[in-house]
Amino acid sequence: MSNQTVTAKICWLPPEAGGRKTPLAAGMRYCPIVRFEQQSITDGAATDWSADITWTNPLDEQLCVTAQFSFLVEEAPHELLQKGHRFSLYEGSLLVAKGVIL
Repeated sequence: MSNQTVTAKICWLPPEAGGRKTPLAAGMRYCPIVRFEQQSITDGAATDWSADITWTNPLDEQLCVTAQFSFLVEEAPHELLQKGHRFSLYEGSLLVAKGVIL
């Protein structure tokens, strides 16, 4: 399995905007669905991947955190892990956060 890990800034949507009702605690492993803005949909190819995200600091006042980000599987599009690439995190069909690769 690939171990390419990058740093990302992730900002959670507040509950009133449709985000999680309870924030996630620092120090845990979080594996949501991730979709990158830079992904193209071609030939019906899957655009959803599982991320593997960890962080150690609590969320700031804007509900943001700096985290370590990687994909859960080797077949994922690791070329998307480039500085400035933006992504969205989902729990099922629920958009819970947006982020950017630092």
